[in-house]
Amino acid sequence: MSDPLDDPIEELVETAEDALDAEAEEDDDGRELSVPSPSAPRPSTPEPSADRPDTDRRLSVDVDSTLGALFAALVLSIKFGLLALTLGVLFLVVAGRPLVGGLLLAVGLVLAVYTGVRYRQATALIAEKQ
Repeated sequence: MSDPLDDPIEELVETAEDALDAEAEEDDDGRELSVPSPSAPRPSTPEPSADRPDTDRRLSVDVDSTLGALFAALVLSIKFGLLALTLGVLFLVVAGRPLVGGLLLAVGLVLAVYTGVRYRQATALIAEKQ
């Protein structure tokens, strides 16, 4: 015995398929249907002129290798120093783990002192170059 709910659903599906077939027959007059492509004008790229310097030349700057290495060391020491200080405080206050929190605070403070010393070296190096 079939489910009584299947019959109305099957009838609705057949009715919908018949309606779609009828629409397809009405639209089918032998032509291919095509979707028009949007046509937008391409923006013009200005040519580099003498008044406006080329961006590639403006971005390529010669940097002393020692100054570049010093900059990278400063950036990394600031990032890791702040991370260690923040995690140290969190471990001390929130997690209640004084050994880990104290160790992270000590590492953060050492990196802060290192950053300060290297920053003074960098400013002295820059002043010497000028």
